Amino acid sequence: MYIFKLLDTVIQGTIFLSGLIFLTVLDADGYFYWINVCLLFWIITSMILNLILFKPLHVLRIIISLFLLLMAIVFVLSYFSGTSIPRLNFYFQPFSVIIILFYFFTSLLEMVKMKSRGEIDLDF
Repeated sequence: MYIFKLLDTVIQGTIFLSGLIFLTVLDADGYFYWINVCLLFWIITSMILNLILFKPLHVLRIIISLFLLLMAIVFVLSYFSGTSIPRLNFYFQPFSVIIILFYFFTSLLEMVKMKSRGEIDLDF
């Protein structure tokens, strides 16, 4: 299980840092936006895998999962109620960065917790 958490954390960190490099060095807002979108899809996949594979879930992971679900419901309802796409993107950008950072720190905290309990089984 530690291997999955480690892989999940490395993927999240690498993708987000590459997006930040695109944003700061190349001033490519579009790349940063689409990297955030893809990273949110990875976070949703990771959430589903965590719910299936790990039974004692961390409280912060449950809170972030509920927040992401609530945000998705609000965006879908806003889209179907006639809110324009640029307005939705205006709200999506800061919330996506907040979710990505909180989920990354949650993954790091869970890895540290597993390491402190001695649940590491990196057999190669």
